[in-house]
Amino acid sequence: MKIQVTINGVDYTPYTILPIKWNELLDERLDERRLSLRNTNIKLFPIGATVVVSIDSASVRFIVGADESTERPAGSGLYDHELSIIEPVKETEGVVVGTVTFTNSLGRTYTAYQVEVEPVKE
Repeated sequence: MKIQVTINGVDYTPYTILPIKWNELLDERLDERRLSLRNTNIKLFPIGATVVVSIDSASVRFIVGADESTERPAGSGLYDHELSIIEPVKETEGVVVGTVTFTNSLGRTYTAYQVEVEPVKE
């Protein structure tokens, strides 16, 4: 099994700690993964950075939702990261789109053949 992790097009596979933890949810919550990176020279990954996780030939795209960065050892310039990555549908939140209206294209007129009825009294 071959695993590759890229963030904004840069390969961070050598820094990735396995296993990658994930939740694939079937409700309104977003699919999420927790990704641990050790000893990188990046201080902080920006929110919204593109993360691609490839396992064998299958690739899944995510975006960074949160980054907990710690410099270890202090003053070394090397950082450990705990990334919370979520599915990219979150990028569409806040995008304003037009509404959709469906109408009956047959244009039926139900009163064209109306008949007046007189009540029957017994």
